[in-house]
Amino acid sequence: MRKTRSIQDLSFVVDQTDHVLTLFSGGLDSTYILKVLSTMNIKVTALAIDLGDGIDRARLQSITEHYGADLIIENAT
Repeated sequence: MRKTRSIQDLSFVVDQTDHVLTLFSGGLDSTYILKVLSTMNIKVTALAIDLGDGIDRARLQSITEHYGADLIIENAT
């Protein structure tokens, strides 16, 4: 596992693997990462963690589908 702190780091990771798992909240930052990853030739899985605050599953699914990513929602309540 390698931390990514820039788009350049992300490009390095993409060159080393064929599947990326990223945390996904549906906010601006995590959606932007999906947008960037969608331009790269790599399988993407977006992981959302439900901490009990309520997750809009339909909204998250819509965003991930738009960018061609798989969505996993884990219940951590």
